[in-house]
Amino acid sequence: MSQFALGIETSTRQGEIALSCDGSVVTRSLQSGSQRHAQALVSQADELVSECSLSKSDCDLIAVSIGPGSFTGLRVGVVFAKTLAYALDCQVVAVDTFLAIAVGCPEEVDEVAVVNDAQRSGIFVGNYLREAEGEWRQQQEIRIEDTQAWCERQRQLQIQQGFAITGPCLPKVEDQLSGCPVLTAEFQEPRAANVVSIGEKMRDAGDVADYWELQPFYLRKSTAEERLGE
Repeated sequence: MSQFALGIETSTRQGEIALSCDGSVVTRSLQSGSQRHAQALVSQADELVSECSLSKSDCDLIAVSIGPGSFTGLRVGVVFAKTLAYALDCQVVAVDTFLAIAVGCPEEVDEVAVVNDAQRSGIFVGNYLREAEGEWRQQQEIRIEDTQAWCERQRQLQIQQGFAITGPCLPKVEDQLSGCPVLTAEFQEPRAANVVSIGEKMRDAGDVADYWELQPFYLRKSTAEERLGE
């Protein structure tokens, strides 16, 4: 039976699972709220594997989106990936969520700023560049910016051909980006199909994670965690 890879994306409200086997990718949207409940995620992954007439024992790779994104969603996705990788004794890779968004950009875009809500008047920002061979790479490290100040700087910049702004929180800040090149809704969310595609390339390059040490990518504690520490 063919081996396959799973892609797990739980960084947003509408999570996804993707299964890649023999060059084909099948994607399933998670039921509402599943990305926040590990048991529901397990059952839906089982259903996807069964629908493809495969066995979980044939899974040789799990690619998981690690953020930035929803604190709870990322934690559930990473714990699921670690647990399954341990149970199946397969490899696991940690995929930059913003990179998964960048690789889904339309062909006319070769430089992108990916943004997501960091709460407390902040915004996560990551910059990515499409290289000559078509592969995307991180151009500037993901950081937290003041939302209003960052949007104002974008409005003042001279627009470069091939540049665009996208990301899950774009609908919340688009009114502050008047005149800036922004991508439409279909390009704003990370897709599990991109997560598993990136993951397979990372695995082939030897960039695999230790599932004991795999963690979500958090730039700071959640609001709830900070309140507990007060």
